[in-house]
Amino acid sequence: SYTSQMTTETCLQLAQAQGFKYAGTENGGSCYAANEVNWKNGGAYKRLDSDCSSKCLGSTQMCGGGGKMSLYDVEKSEVVYATPAGVTGYKGMSKLLCLTSH
Repeated sequence: SYTSQMTTETCLQLAQAQGFKYAGTENGGSCYAANEVNWKNGGAYKRLDSDCSSKCLGSTQMCGGGGKMSLYDVEKSEVVYATPAGVTGYKGMSKLLCLTSH
């Protein structure tokens, strides 16, 4: 999913609503979700946190980088409050690491 208003919270909301375990932001405006991370066969590789330095298009948070993803554990991200329309905020977002997204 891509939006010009991407934030970490938005990505976590999208992933949680679809029942995914992990959410990742990339290059400021993209959000990806999955139930597992492919660490083998040319999958994900851990990167330095400084490699995930693209600001989210909808906030001042960091949302990955070019070809790099800020990965979050959706289950460990604590919901702050919710409305009938859905989750509206998170506290203590559980960032796992920065990794290559290819």
